[in-house]
Amino acid sequence: MIRVLTALAGIAIAAVAAAGLTLAGERPGTPAARAPLAETFGAAEVIRHDLGSKRAVGYFVAVDGGCRVTLVVAEVTLPAPAQDQPARLTISLRPGEQTEVVGAAGERLTLSCGPEAKTMQVVRAASPRS
Repeated sequence: MIRVLTALAGIAIAAVAAAGLTLAGERPGTPAARAPLAETFGAAEVIRHDLGSKRAVGYFVAVDGGCRVTLVVAEVTLPAPAQDQPARLTISLRPGEQTEVVGAAGERLTLSCGPEAKTMQVVRAASPRS
């Protein structure tokens, strides 16, 4: 289990390092890029969202009946300025609970733990000012 989690963390960090990737069909400033988008993920599936100049990449696993989410947040542009090192967040949620990660310009990533911690719903939304 430790090796799997370590491998997944490595994948998440590698995905953060792949600067310039966008979701298919999205261009910044288009209605599709601004509209909230809800997706459902299974355990260990990659979750990715841009929060302004930062990118959050991670996954969740079921632990003790809840969802344990790991996100790595880093600058989208490489090389990142020396003062902007990637940050790793670990969040534990019980089924039915949710949390938000909010970027500096108001972009939101809402994470909701599904029934029996089998899924996670992720709603991403651009800044209301977009």
